Amino acid sequence: MNVQAQALLPCQVVLASFLQPFFAIVLFINGIPIITIELKNQLTGQDIDDSINQYFTPEFKNRLDAIIQFDKLNELNALKVVEKFILELETIFSDKNLTLEISLRAKKWLLNKGFDPLNGARPMAKVIKDKIKLPIANEILDGNLKNGGHVKVDLNLKKDNIDIELKPNNKKILSK
Repeated sequence: MNVQAQALLPCQVVLASFLQPFFAIVLFINGIPIITIELKNQLTGQDIDDSINQYFTPEFKNRLDAIIQFDKLNELNALKVVEKFILELETIFSDKNLTLEISLRAKKWLLNKGFDPLNGARPMAKVIKDKIKLPIANEILDGNLKNGGHVKVDLNLKKDNIDIELKPNNKKILSK
């Protein structure tokens, strides 16, 4: 894309305030976040508007299209993030004719292991990848689920870890 075409795209710059002491400046092009710059704010304990006024110059503030303030994720919203990641896994595994069932106890365990008050739900993806996605992918690669099947994920309270139960399909699936 040439420079002239880029200049014609609708563009927005948004300052997002997450949990103090952090800010993020986000550049949106056609509603898609393109660049995110995270900044640490040394002005804690102040009103958000006062922090913004002291941290940014008037010239920069005038170029902002919006200032959005986010609250901390509560447990219900964080559990929705877990469910979003699980839905992505279900979509990936449906191509392999696999169904995925995850207990509420396992979801809450994933929430506790993958949620950090400072980083929010960012570590969640790694916990789900390490505890669910990779073990199931290894079973697929080993041929244990070559015809698809059902995968049940639950919490093992004694081990304080995730248990994965496989029920492979015995019927051969005809390719399209």
